[in-house]
Amino acid sequence: MSTDRDVTRIVRSWLEEGATALPDRVLDDVLDQLPATQQRRSWWPTWRSQRMNNLARIAIGAAAVVAIAIVGYNLLPGNTGTGGPAATPTPSPTLVPSPTLKPTPAMTFPADFGDQPTGGTQLPAGDWFLTAVEPLRITITLPEKWYKGRHEWAVFPDPQNSPSIAFLDIGNLFVNPCDTSEGLLDPPPGPTVDDLVIALSGVPGLTASEPTDVTKDGYSGKQLVLSGGLETCVTGEPVLWRVGVDDLPAPGVGDALHLWILDVEGTRLVIGILGSQSPEPRMAEAQAIVDSIQIEP
Repeated sequence: MSTDRDVTRIVRSWLEEGATALPDRVLDDVLDQLPATQQRRSWWPTWRSQRMNNLARIAIGAAAVVAIAIVGYNLLPGNTGTGGPAATPTPSPTLVPSPTLKPTPAMTFPADFGDQPTGGTQLPAGDWFLTAVEPLRITITLPEKWYKGRHEWAVFPDPQNSPSIAFLDIGNLFVNPCDTSEGLLDPPPGPTVDDLVIALSGVPGLTASEPTDVTKDGYSGKQLVLSGGLETCVTGEPVLWRVGVDDLPAPGVGDALHLWILDVEGTRLVIGILGSQSPEPRMAEAQAIVDSIQIEP
């Protein structure tokens, strides 16, 4: 009996201390008790059976505590031992890239003159193409600070509207530049370069120079200068010709209109610079623009 009590006391002491392994001396005492007990038959006395049950329960309880302690230890956070789930790493935050601002695309030259608004739009320096005279594509090189006028076929410098450059297909002339009520020529000038030169040379109140042969970008024609001699008309500014629905002014007193009239594979193209009283640097720029012309029929 004292041996049972000693074993019981030792086991309880071990359980209270929270150990995770059964001490050797306790294990030896338990094992010493098991072989000394004979196999119980059904008619063994009850007190002997009770003694066997107490020892077995103590041994089984001790083993169960050890198993539970081991399992619990493996389940502790951060323990990677067998039986416990591996710790799940915290995912790193995903960096969202900042939106990239797209730069404004640079203008590609040659640029379309027709895409720019009319009424005094400053144009970047560079090559521009015009399609105002169908079916031609006309390319010119503009310097700094030149503007698009209120028409699709005219450019002028800043800060003044002189000299202005026009690229035209002349439809008809007024009979009298100072009196538009007299109407247009009937019949209108013919389709050739010479037809228009003859009509311009006969406009009343203007002086026409002798026509000379000229070539622009491989296309031949005539160059002509109309000098202004008209005083201020009673009805207002003198009007020379009509282009579409627009009536264009004639050169005034002391002014001149420089014209290049070209035949581009059957299409008559008129290039005009108006404003000979403009500063010489501006006139030089205007002449350089005309000289830069490239024509595609």
